[in-house]
Amino acid sequence: MWGRIYEPIQGGGQHREDPESREVPDSDTVTPIEHYTCSLIGFVVMLVTGVAVYPALAGAAESLQMLSSTAIAFALLLLWLVAWLSIEVAWEWRAGRVSFGGGE
Repeated sequence: MWGRIYEPIQGGGQHREDPESREVPDSDTVTPIEHYTCSLIGFVVMLVTGVAVYPALAGAAESLQMLSSTAIAFALLLLWLVAWLSIEVAWEWRAGRVSFGGGE
């Protein structure tokens, strides 16, 4: 899977590129920019939703006393991860890289 990109040339110590190991960018893969974009959108969704539900979240976590701030932080982190995953799956579905169901 991982071919050697450079091989030493006999006697010179120089390297040359191995043409068989070049990986061509594939449109079926997700780029890091897409991951970062989905992460950022998920973070914004978490902020907007977190501000809207914070009073109810703080009231629910109040019974935990000293651990209430930890519970709120974990709830917001979980909200961010769920939003990020949902947006990324929707993005991949829209791009045609994932399909749901047993169709063709």
